[in-house]
Amino acid sequence: MLLSIIIPVYNVEQYLERCIDSILSQGEDSFEVILVDDGSTDRSNKICDSCAVKHSFIKAFHKTNGGLSSARNYGINHANGKYLLFLDSDDYLEPSCLRRLMTCIKDHMCDVIFARAYTVDESGNRVSKTRYTDNFGEYRNSNCFLSRVFKSKDDILMCAPFYICKKEFLINNNLYFKEGIIHEDELWTPSVLIKAERIYYSEIYFYNHYMRENSIMHSDNLKRSVNDTFEVCLKLEKLYSGEKQSNTKILRNRMCILFLRAALRTDDLDDCLRQFGRNFAWVNAYTFKQRAKAFLFMISPNAYTLVGRSRRSYK
Repeated sequence: MLLSIIIPVYNVEQYLERCIDSILSQGEDSFEVILVDDGSTDRSNKICDSCAVKHSFIKAFHKTNGGLSSARNYGINHANGKYLLFLDSDDYLEPSCLRRLMTCIKDHMCDVIFARAYTVDESGNRVSKTRYTDNFGEYRNSNCFLSRVFKSKDDILMCAPFYICKKEFLINNNLYFKEGIIHEDELWTPSVLIKAERIYYSEIYFYNHYMRENSIMHSDNLKRSVNDTFEVCLKLEKLYSGEKQSNTKILRNRMCILFLRAALRTDDLDDCLRQFGRNFAWVNAYTFKQRAKAFLFMISPNAYTLVGRSRRSYK
């Protein structure tokens, strides 16, 4: 089997049928769908079971709640496909995309296939700007891939579902999702790109990424979000320390962006400075925009947070 589509499910009865219907409407069944119910307390678990009964290529699994990373990891271990596509349960696929996507996978058989996505609102309207170049083809390292695929080096995408990965590649490199944090993609995707020897950039738009207000990434748990971001930055710093600077400069710039955003939101700047010091952002910033911010933070962290918070209040 070529492809397994892994869908973590947790209390998404409002969106789950739309997600599954976007797969059923493809007119294809030469793949499998892995529904991982992560301890839902609404009708989501029943929707999973109903779909599995009706369609032989859909499998429903139920587990105790462990979070998005735990559900994705469960799906990895139970998938039979050579390639894995992670589809979030409130997102959905573009019509008639899977046949083209599977042809692309067969033609190139790279460690990672990156295909394009839309960001959509509640009405299905596309709301995001065009981030991508037309430099389609195969890349042999992450820095070359990132610098050639995205129009802005400050606007690269770490969303795991946009990266279709060979299962053997993930397993052999122990590339599972970090459990217990809410910014898992910001850690997982760079880890994947660092290890990948062949990355293919496809022109196919296949994914609709729905930004809903009550999703994990829009939750009010600001302190946890900040702390998890700092944890991710520490782990990324360790990951990049073993790599050539030239191969990680864009990834380091992304880490700098994460750090500076969290520094604006933390209620304990002193603890942030104890963990990272003043020059963490400066030594990792690559673009002019991030170097300017990092320089201000290095000179005066308090001035950086004052200016940053003042600008945010006017937006």
